[in-house]
Amino acid sequence: MGVCRDPPRSAVEEVFLPPVALGKMAEVPAVLVEPNRLRILYLLRQSPTPVCLLSYILGLDRSLMSHHLARLKAAGLVEVSRSGQ
Repeated sequence: MGVCRDPPRSAVEEVFLPPVALGKMAEVPAVLVEPNRLRILYLLRQSPTPVCLLSYILGLDRSLMSHHLARLKAAGLVEVSRSGQ
């Protein structure tokens, strides 16, 4: 039997996620608990959709929709793009 030697510290650190990435990943399940956020994700996966249309389809106030989108964005689940009128 061989002797187990400790690998160099740098090799061990490469295996683990940085704390910031780990924290962001832990946020995702908490964000997805809200059913409206799942509905929003479903609609956005179909095609990019303006906030006003998402609000109309889901029957949610625009301020509430913006809140949900902000949480999804913070968790890295959606990207925001602004388009001019």
